[in-house]
Amino acid sequence: MRQVDPEIRERVGAAESFPEGREKVRFLEETLHIAQALGGVGNELEARLALTSAMYYVPFEDSKMTQYAWLRRALDEHDDELDANDRWQILWFMKWAMTALLWAPNVPLDVMMATTADVEEVFHNHGYGLRPIYAHRADIAKERGDREQMHVWLGRWLATPRDAMSDCHACECRGQATLVLDEDPARALEVMAPDPR
Repeated sequence: MRQVDPEIRERVGAAESFPEGREKVRFLEETLHIAQALGGVGNELEARLALTSAMYYVPFEDSKMTQYAWLRRALDEHDDELDANDRWQILWFMKWAMTALLWAPNVPLDVMMATTADVEEVFHNHGYGLRPIYAHRADIAKERGDREQMHVWLGRWLATPRDAMSDCHACECRGQATLVLDEDPARALEVMAPDPR
């Protein structure tokens, strides 16, 4: 188990009682500064995981991508200090990072594709399926107006078994239906059928 000072644990715990929003983000940014002053990967990781989670609910936070980038590097540089839950949480946040890039203004396509390829490699290396990657590639194709590629990635998304890195079934159905709704409403209803499992 990684080493985390009591002060950081207490502050991260206290942040859980905050409502989602900027006040919580600011409190956790202060917590990160304290963690960095105390030193130690465990302290910084604890603070950044909590801060990244809080930032999800606050749009237009300038440092959001900085948090994603630090956590991504931690998978390579501090793997021996991460436990299974840390790795799972960081990988989950990598899905958020891909989405953030997709909707951010003026992100070049090559940056978006390189990021997606990197996250795909990390998922594969950690033994997870690629449903989130295929979903993201389908979204990129739709945004670019490439309907043929969109259907290729949607097909792979639908054919790949769910695992612990998959979004909830309802969220996935919504995403799949949204891809095809404008051109094929019947297909949208088909992909939203109840999960037989």
